[in-house]
Amino acid sequence: VCYVCVVIALSSFGYYSIHKDIVNTLVQSYYGDLFNTTRELESLFASIRNEVRLLSEHPLITDRDDSSYTSFLDADPAVFVYRYSEKEKAVIKALSAYRRYNSSVNSVYMGRENGSFVRSHPRSSPTRFDPRTRPWYRLAVATPGIPVHTEAYASVTSTDVNIGTVLALQDETGAVYGVVGMDITLDELSRRLNAKLLLYEGYLELWDANGKVLASPDSNRLFMNGDDSRYRAVSSWHYMKVDSSGSFYRFGLPVSQPVGMLAAFVPQVRIRQEVLARLAEKVILVSLIFAVVFIVIVLSVRHAVIVPLEEISRTLHAPDCSCRTDRLRVAAGKEIAGIEEQYNVLLSRMESEKEELRKLRLVILSALADLSWKRDSEKGFNIVKSQKYMDILASAHMVLYPDSLLSADDITTLVQFAPLYDIGKIVIPDHILGKPGGLTPEEFEEIKRHTSYGKEAVERAAKEIGPGDAQMMQKFVQMIYSHHEHWDGSGYPEGLSGSSIPLNARLMAIIDVYTALTSDRSYRKAFTHEAAVALIAKGSGTWFDPDLVDTFLTVEKRFQEVSLLYR
Repeated sequence: VCYVCVVIALSSFGYYSIHKDIVNTLVQSYYGDLFNTTRELESLFASIRNEVRLLSEHPLITDRDDSSYTSFLDADPAVFVYRYSEKEKAVIKALSAYRRYNSSVNSVYMGRENGSFVRSHPRSSPTRFDPRTRPWYRLAVATPGIPVHTEAYASVTSTDVNIGTVLALQDETGAVYGVVGMDITLDELSRRLNAKLLLYEGYLELWDANGKVLASPDSNRLFMNGDDSRYRAVSSWHYMKVDSSGSFYRFGLPVSQPVGMLAAFVPQVRIRQEVLARLAEKVILVSLIFAVVFIVIVLSVRHAVIVPLEEISRTLHAPDCSCRTDRLRVAAGKEIAGIEEQYNVLLSRMESEKEELRKLRLVILSALADLSWKRDSEKGFNIVKSQKYMDILASAHMVLYPDSLLSADDITTLVQFAPLYDIGKIVIPDHILGKPGGLTPEEFEEIKRHTSYGKEAVERAAKEIGPGDAQMMQKFVQMIYSHHEHWDGSGYPEGLSGSSIPLNARLMAIIDVYTALTSDRSYRKAFTHEAAVALIAKGSGTWFDPDLVDTFLTVEKRFQEVSLLYR
């Protein structure tokens, strides 16, 4: 009787304890999943807002002549035929370019005050259509001056349900003469959320502020009400609310763009199965202990303590242990398992903090790059362009020249640091940087020192911050210090030549020259793309690495596309 009572008591306590541990683990894990996903969604919509604003400033879009655009006000699908004017074709080409560079965007379009409508791709059915009556047009007109997100709305010519990002087009007096916008479908949002793998067969849904389902693995729930009334509050974690309906746990985190809530659902039956499975293991262990007391006394010290500790010790003293990302997996009793669990939890936190540091580094790099470009005399989106140029050139070179030893991780690092290659110019006085005429020998020598200034600043900052990724910082310093070296040794600051110039500096040398040639300067206008390409080709073997010039010539059209898109 005592044995049975002890087993029942331990089983009850074990069930409660395991259930609590699993729920706490879920809360922490799902908070991280939801937090990261909300940031991804907010970043996605922020990117679309920026692209819509850029689109609204495109010269073809700001042209007030609406007479060349297609009107669907009296369209008859039975006889309607598209007859694009040359101007409308140019606008469609521009809209298509924005759609092509934003894989999440389903449609890019423009409606005008005269009722005409232009889209990045033909409508699936040329029915009668007045853009001025659509909710996206009315919302943009009601909130001029800022890109805004619409509520989810059904397409006129397809089964799609979209969320639009729209901006009113205004003339000098503030009068609205049209609206531009980009749409992302609920199916696209659902696809993004379905790609997230959650613990215990959980899944994600996105609800708007009115409780409508915007994204779900169940397509039948899209654009339906989420049935919030079935859930009761259980607890909260930071900004995340934890609710229960008896069948599901729901973890909800507010989303600012689009305004609403990101919710994760976990079947409670799956959690009960996990609890029972873990409990069965513990009950069996306890039963064996009571059944074979003598054997446990003799062997437990070695089996439950010494062997697991030796395994943990071997794991922790293994080569490159400080860089491990795999978890401890040691068969052990509760005490040793606690060490394993604490180690694994600590490792998870370290990985999370590492990811946060990576994001912080990107923010700091972007801010420093912005300051650097503002100190120079160049105009335009040079931060974005330098990153895209580096991605295009380095990726192509990796494919064409596998022996170059470029890796995908190297390219990621180079793309991150590309905007900061001229960071040393922050030290150069304004009267030299912005001088409209030629430089004196003394002024040119001061300009040349910007590579040393940049190198010294980065090395000093790295020393003050402490040990980090030495290889990454070395690539960064090489790019800053050596991007003005020439293949024939005629460059500065060291007069390096040939392959003694680091590859990342040779890459940046071509990007720097192309960016400079195709940008307006205080003392001259920008060169044409063709002229810039010709000058770079001419510098093969003298200024530039011949192999890199060959690579550049295979992708120069992509450089031109980026240059035109981010003018």
